[in-house]
Amino acid sequence: MSAATVFAYLNQAHPFRDGNGRTIRSFVTQIAEQTPFKVDFSRVSAEELYAASAKSTPRGERTWIDPRPLVGVIDAATVTRPDHAAGDRDTSGIRRRPADPNTGPVTPGSSRTGLAGPNL
Repeated sequence: MSAATVFAYLNQAHPFRDGNGRTIRSFVTQIAEQTPFKVDFSRVSAEELYAASAKSTPRGERTWIDPRPLVGVIDAATVTRPDHAAGDRDTSGIRRRPADPNTGPVTPGSSRTGLAGPNL
């Protein structure tokens, strides 16, 4: 979920006039270089990525960024590096994490803090 969260927030920030998607894909790919995994966006279609990106943006009643639509796309683009094959080290807990409790709306009386939600 972490790569999807980074992707969703950078996509929503849209810091550049042009090239945001290319820059974000490159950034996520470079971050993955420090892990046992490789993110290869050529493994997913541009349409899948664009649709998931669009679904992650705030709209309608949902005023927060929701990275969950991007999880499956980034998961499909992610492979284990050959130099980190099974036996090199335990990677069972790195790729799949439970849902981030900081994703979603902040409700009145909630003690949750974090980057996600309408109370940025």
